[in-house]
Amino acid sequence: MAGRSDEEKDRGAEFLARWQQDGDVEALDQLLRLEIGALRARVRSKGRRMALSPGSSSDVVNEAVLRVLKAEALPRFENMRVFSAYLWRAAYRLLLDRLRHRRPDLLADQSSRVMEAALATSGGLSAVDRSDEREQVALAMSLMPAELRAALDMKYTRHLDTAAIAAELGITEDAARMRLVRAKKKLTEKLKGWRDLIGR
Repeated sequence: MAGRSDEEKDRGAEFLARWQQDGDVEALDQLLRLEIGALRARVRSKGRRMALSPGSSSDVVNEAVLRVLKAEALPRFENMRVFSAYLWRAAYRLLLDRLRHRRPDLLADQSSRVMEAALATSGGLSAVDRSDEREQVALAMSLMPAELRAALDMKYTRHLDTAAIAAELGITEDAARMRLVRAKKKLTEKLKGWRDLIGR
């Protein structure tokens, strides 16, 4: 929290309280947005000293946030400083893990033809892109209001049509369609916001 204005500290404390007391995912979204800039700078600085690529550093930030969101039982955070330290520990562990499992840069050692063949057998760069996109969608979905997340889950995971969604939710088909429109719009906004913030 060093270097933050009093207003940012107050907003952070408010978001933290709303999230922990009320389970408000929008407050958690805003809280993470306040924290990501400082976390990203810290991870990139440490990553450079560990000779990791800037892309790896962005991946670490993304994965650290996802781990926090997926944790079944998070501790109570008494203040923003404790929350910031928790995020940093998650990111630092991931950085150390990357360092332990780092492989030599194949592009520096192999011809482009050999690299293309290797990528072709693993699904190519598009497989990496799809994996990144899945992570981003998981992050954005975790920060969606429950009713919108449920509508998207029914449509795209369970493959229900609008009539079945309406029946399951106990609403009209028109209301179900509108909920899906709102859910897609909200998901798009969150995806764009997180991509811009994390630097994808």
